[in-house]
Amino acid sequence: MNYVRIHVIPTANDDGSKANGVTADHIAQSIDYANDVYKSAGIFFVFDPQTDLDPIRRNTLLNQDMLEVPNAENYPPDKCPGDSSVCDAEKDRIGSEYPGKLVIFYGSGDRYYYNAEANKWEFGPSSHWSNDFNSFVRILGIGMPLEKVPHEMGHYLHIGHPFRELPKTKSEASEIIRRYVDDDGHPKERGTDAFDGDVPYVNDTPPDPGIDLFKRAGLDPCNQQSVLKLTVALRDGKQNYDMAPNYNIMSYWGACENLRHYVSKDQIARIREALEKENRNHLIAARVLYDGVWEPSDPGQTRVLGWGQADFAVRFDKELARNRCITHMQAYDMGGGQIRWDGVWQPGNNMQTRAIGWAFNDFAGRFDQELSRGKHLVHMQAYDMGGGQIRWDGVWESGDRGQTRALGWALGDFAKKFNEEIARGQHATHVQAYDMGSRQIRWDGVWERGDKGQTRALCWSLKDFAVRFDQELSKGRHLVHMQAYDIGGGKIRWDGVWESGVRGQTRALCWALNDFINRFNQELSDGKHLVHMQAYDIGGGQMRWDGVWEPGKTGQTRAFGLSLSDFAVLLDNQLASNKKIVHMQAYLRK
Repeated sequence: MNYVRIHVIPTANDDGSKANGVTADHIAQSIDYANDVYKSAGIFFVFDPQTDLDPIRRNTLLNQDMLEVPNAENYPPDKCPGDSSVCDAEKDRIGSEYPGKLVIFYGSGDRYYYNAEANKWEFGPSSHWSNDFNSFVRILGIGMPLEKVPHEMGHYLHIGHPFRELPKTKSEASEIIRRYVDDDGHPKERGTDAFDGDVPYVNDTPPDPGIDLFKRAGLDPCNQQSVLKLTVALRDGKQNYDMAPNYNIMSYWGACENLRHYVSKDQIARIREALEKENRNHLIAARVLYDGVWEPSDPGQTRVLGWGQADFAVRFDKELARNRCITHMQAYDMGGGQIRWDGVWQPGNNMQTRAIGWAFNDFAGRFDQELSRGKHLVHMQAYDMGGGQIRWDGVWESGDRGQTRALGWALGDFAKKFNEEIARGQHATHVQAYDMGSRQIRWDGVWERGDKGQTRALCWSLKDFAVRFDQELSKGRHLVHMQAYDIGGGKIRWDGVWESGVRGQTRALCWALNDFINRFNQELSDGKHLVHMQAYDIGGGQMRWDGVWEPGKTGQTRAFGLSLSDFAVLLDNQLASNKKIVHMQAYLRK
C-alpha cells in the first residue's frame, strides 16, 4: 500500500472576491471516497486538515483558469480571447512547492467559453480538471459531488475517460456506430467500440455511451441490470447491440447510492506505472517523515533536524557549553544506511555527557564508566548502520540512582533479568528492542532504585498485547513504556511496561493514519493529552500508529507525516509561538 499525501489550497482573487469556501469535512469526505475507489490500486490518500489545508490564498492566477481581456466580445468563435498558460504556470509553480504531495486547488475556475445561442464569448466558471503532466488538480467550489475529486485524481494519475462521444438519443448512438463500422471499416461485431475512449492504453473498460442516453431511453442508470438495446442498420444488414451502465470512476455516470465507482485492472496498471516509473513517483518515493506534538510553554528550545554524525556531535557539545541540556534526541536511517540525527535542547546545566555512534564493546565500557562516576542514563538508542552493524547513542546526567543495565540480550535472558531487577526493588527506565540482522532481535534495558510495582510484556502479538494492555489498566496500572518492532516478514511485536497508579489512560494500537488523526482529535476534545506515540512500518510501506492518552487539557497541537523541510518550518513557528515540543519522531516511509 502506498500512502499519498493530499494538500489543499482554497483560493480567491487578488481582491478577495470569488473566495472558495470548501470545508475540511467536505474535503475529508471526498478523500474517503477516493480511498474506497483506489484501494484496489494499492493507494491510500492521507489528509490532515491541521497541516494539509491552507488558509484561503488570494491569487487570481490560482483562482481562475484564465484572465479577463478587453473586447472579448469581438473575438471570432474559433479564437478564444483568453490564455490559460499563465494561470497554469502559477498553479504549477505553487504545486511544485509540495514535492511529496498531490496538490488540489479549490477555486472559481473562471475562463472563456463560447455561447452559441448568444453568438459571443462569455467569462465564467468552467469545470474541474487535471491531466497527466501538470503538478496539480483543480476543483470548483463547495458542494461538488464527492466523486469529482477521485475522478480528477485519475487524470492526474494518467488514466483517461472511457468514453468518446456521448449521444443524447438512440438515433444519435446508432448513427455513431454506423459511421464507425460502415465509414471507418471496423468489424460490425465491435460496433460499440465507437464509444470506447481509453484504448489502446486501457482495454478492459466497457464502451461508454454516457448516462444521458440511458436516461432518455427510460432506463434506470443506477440499476446494474439495465441494458440499452440498439438495432443499427448497417450496409450489410441490421445488427443488434447491447450496452450496460458503466460505473468506472473516469466515466460521467454520477453517483448511485447502492453502487460504488471502481478502477479496472488496466487502469491500475497505468496508475502504478505513473507512480513507480513516471512523473508521479514523487508521491510515493521513500522519504523521511516527521510527527510532532507541542504544548504551550517557552523553555527556550533550540533544535537540529537531519544532521550527520560529525556535525551533530559538534552541535551537541556547543549546546552543553552554553549550559543547555538535550530533551529529545533520535537517530534514524534515511535510506542505504545513511544515519541522521535530530536533537532538541533547552536551558539547564545537568552536567550531561554523551556517546554518539559507538560500537557495542565501547558503549558497554563507557556506560559502566559513567555509572562509576555517579551519573545516570537519561537517553539511549540502538540502530543499524547497515549490514547489521549496530551502534549506540547514550546521554548521562549527574546523580547516582543505582542504575543497572543489560545490553544486547536475547529474549529469554532479558525477561529473566527484568524479573530479577523488579524482585530487587528496582524499576525499568529504558527498554529497547532491535534487529541485530537476520531477524535476531535483541534487548537493552536500564533499571534504577525504586519499587513502582512494574509489570511487563515482551514480544507479544497485537491481539494478545491489546488484551494485556486493557487488563493492566483494569488493575489500576498505567503504561510507562511501549515499543512496536518487526521481528521479520512484517510480523510486528509489542513490548510494554506498566506501573501502579490509575491515570485514566486510553489507547490506540496499530491504527492507519487517517483513523489515528481522527482518534487524536477526539481524545483532545475529550480533555486528554498524548503521553506515548510511535509509528512503524508493518510491511510494504504500510505505516501504523500507536497512541496513549491521559486526562488533562494541556493545549496540545500536532502534525503527522511532514517532510523534513515542512516540519522544520512548523517546528520553528511553534517555538516562536511560545510552545515546546513534547514528542517528536522521524521514520523512513518506503
